[in-house]
Order: sequence, then C-alpha cells, then structure tokens
Amino acid sequence: MSPHREGPSSAEVLQVEDQTVLVRLHHARTEQVLRAELAVVGYEPRPTDRVLVVAGEEGLFVVGVLGEARTRRAAAQETVVISATQRIVLEAPAVELRGDTAAIVATRTTLTSETLEVDAKRVVERAEETYRYASESAHLNAGTIRSVADDAHEVIARRASMISEEDTVIDGARVLLG
Repeated sequence: MSPHREGPSSAEVLQVEDQTVLVRLHHARTEQVLRAELAVVGYEPRPTDRVLVVAGEEGLFVVGVLGEARTRRAAAQETVVISATQRIVLEAPAVELRGDTAAIVATRTTLTSETLEVDAKRVVERAEETYRYASESAHLNAGTIRSVADDAHEVIARRASMISEEDTVIDGARVLLG
C-alpha cells in the first residue's frame, strides 16, 4: 500500500541505505516495506525514527521528521554551506553564532540595533576612511589615549576645553594662539 497522494503519512524508518530509507507506514493494513528518498536537509535517519512521507510521481519522499529525531543534530561536516539565490533570513527571539573564528565577507554590511555592544580584549579597525556620527554625545573612557596623525589634526567646536590635573604640554616649532 502506498501513502495517499493528498497529503503526508506518518511512517517508521526500518533501515537506512545512503540517501534512501526503508519505511513502514503507520496505520497501514499490511506490513509492506517501502523505499523513500530523503528530502529533509540535514536529517540523518536512524531506524525507529518517526517521519512524514509523501507520494510523488517519482516515488515516495521523506518530507518531515517527528518526535525525538527532530532535535537530533546532524553529524558535523567540515564545511556546511547555506545558499540561496536572493536572501537568507534567520529569525528567532535569540540567535547565537559560536566558533573559534567568525568572518563576514560582503560588499556592504549593515548592523541595525537599539544597542550595539562589543566586548573584546582588543579591537583592531583598518579602513581607508572612517566616519562616526553621534547626534547627542560621544564618550571615550581610557587609561591612556594617543592620537597619531601623519599630517594635520583638527579639533573643531563651538567651545573646547582641556583640563589636566598635572602638566599640560604643547610642543611645536610654533604655537599660534588666537
């Protein structure tokens, strides 16, 4: 007996053979064993797994996984590629990426958030040009701050102040005030 063409039927995996499995349909009138092709990405079947199968013109296909097998992780591959022709969206209340290294390689990258926090021992930025805009204020707290410019260093403000508790040194060939 084959599953109904109208929709999926539940079945039990009996044996795994490469990209196909042998299954027995639940609620079948006979003990007939059918071969089904795997159509679930990342699913690694095991005997006794409960699955959903659908009959198609080219045979029977496993299109869903039921029970404990849904939460089982696929064996790690050296490289896993997720690919799409237009867009990939990961959506959940919380999303985590973990690894020893991570890289984003793109022509343009945009991060949008109410709050962006970076917690690192060291941050290294390299760019031909950088621009930062803060409509309210920008704060930098550090033990020591050192700015090095090969050419000019300008501070432009309506008001500016520099306060030091000890020495203030201005060293230049000429110091122009006013």
